[in-house]
Amino acid sequence: MKNLIKNVKTNPALLYLVIFLLMILSGILLYPIAAGDNQIGMAVFLGFVVLGNLLAAIF
Repeated sequence: MKNLIKNVKTNPALLYLVIFLLMILSGILLYPIAAGDNQIGMAVFLGFVVLGNLLAAIF
């Protein structure tokens, strides 16, 4: 596990790939909740999108 984390920290492209995959997976998992009439699901979904964009901008 330490090797994997070290590889992600030393390789910026791999870090971007991990962040992108986390954004995509969270979007796929949370979209059915957000698409319904549940406002909390929509807020969580949009929160993950905003958080992912902030992480991408920072790194």
